Amino acid sequence: MNLSDIFTYVIVGCLGFWLLASIICQFNFLRLENFFRRMDFFSLLPRWSFFAPNPGVTDYHLLYRDKDQEDECGRWIEYPIASNRTLLGAVWNPKKRNKKALSDAVQTLVRSSSMLKASEFKTSMCYIALVNFIASLPRDTSGRVTQFMIMESYGHLPDKGPKMLFRSEFHKI
Repeated sequence: MNLSDIFTYVIVGCLGFWLLASIICQFNFLRLENFFRRMDFFSLLPRWSFFAPNPGVTDYHLLYRDKDQEDECGRWIEYPIASNRTLLGAVWNPKKRNKKALSDAVQTLVRSSSMLKASEFKTSMCYIALVNFIASLPRDTSGRVTQFMIMESYGHLPDKGPKMLFRSEFHKI
């Protein structure tokens, strides 16, 4: 047995142990998960959860409008938070992180709207991020201030219409 064979057996053994530990941690065989998690200093053991404990049943919509010099408000324009999924998107999706950050900001803003005071709410990181994002969108109008709104819809349930959750103040562009 030469050195390359020993090296191959060591690598296969380590990868096999890693696979076994991952399976044990996923399904909690023999209650060994806690032991392996304590020894997992580099977070090499994955935590897969294919189903959310509280699945989302609503969709959020981000809309914005501008007000011009004559103080006339334009129509609401929806900025798509989610995009259509394609087969190629599973492999190549360069805008995924931007959409995820926007979706997380909207969800966090909705959750925190009931917990924070109005003065704290307008200085929250998510509010400021959404104001900056909306203000940075390209426009074809001469708006001087902008406003955004978050709405909630219930997908394909016909008995429930969309509901406004939050509307910001006007902010300078």
